[in-house]
Amino acid sequence: MEMNIQQQARTEYLDVLDELFELVTKRSTNVLLHPQWAYRLTSYYRRECRARQIFCAPSAEVLQRNPILDRRSPKESSDVSKPQILIDQLYDLALKDPAFDRDAIEKELNTMIFGGNETTAITISNALLLIAMHPEVQNKLIVEITQILGESFANITIEQLQQLTYMEAVLKEAMRLLPITTILGRKTGADLQLGEYRIPAGVNLAIDVFSIHRSKEHWGLNADLFVPERFLTGKHHPYAFLGFSAGPRNCIGIRYAWISMKMTMAHVLRRFELETPLRLQDIRIKASMTLKVIGGHMISVRARE
Repeated sequence: MEMNIQQQARTEYLDVLDELFELVTKRSTNVLLHPQWAYRLTSYYRRECRARQIFCAPSAEVLQRNPILDRRSPKESSDVSKPQILIDQLYDLALKDPAFDRDAIEKELNTMIFGGNETTAITISNALLLIAMHPEVQNKLIVEITQILGESFANITIEQLQQLTYMEAVLKEAMRLLPITTILGRKTGADLQLGEYRIPAGVNLAIDVFSIHRSKEHWGLNADLFVPERFLTGKHHPYAFLGFSAGPRNCIGIRYAWISMKMTMAHVLRRFELETPLRLQDIRIKASMTLKVIGGHMISVRARE
């Protein structure tokens, strides 16, 4: 079904997605806006209501116009041998759990879009910028892509994408230097002894991802440099890299993210040579709900011969 989300260079849908990220950041960083009663009195709340209405409209329309949701039987839905899109998988869950209704499906769709749209796009953009700064890394990637995916790129499989180990190292290094989320929040479920500190249950914790990723204790004296090879050795502490968070509450879309990022990177690098006048020390960043490069990603592309 065509929703024409990308038909224009800039759409209202994408604009409100940016606005929602901005509003979430403003509220989370201002304690005066934390109480719901106080937040409802502000113009931010009115902007959020309008933005949410526009943002949620496409997924609601998809569910309304999808006849599968109304006529598929439980027997048909249980056939896991057939390829299923996300909506079908969510509908199967609804058949097994009556509490998982159409409203719950819509919320899951919106969560996937809100959480996976900008994060993946920014990570790919950051990686391409860093690759453009380092021609030797770009050359290694081209060799790996050609060896594993071939020249035609016909019928790329998940297994082939998993073999792109150097590309994975490059993406991880990009996420280490420019983590999409600079702070992770957790709440202790029980008393926790953390080194010499005792943290009682029910305490909200903020984990400084940016500082951990730049720690010379964990990453060596070259922690501020772009060195993808560091991820090929596997010598770093398992929790020194939090690109997708960690533990049982890590990123729900991690598998899809890897497939999406590797597929996109492979197609871009196969077709284009990347260049930039910028150097790593030139990058300026700002942290909102996600970390962003100030001034955008200055990359020039040239078709490969």
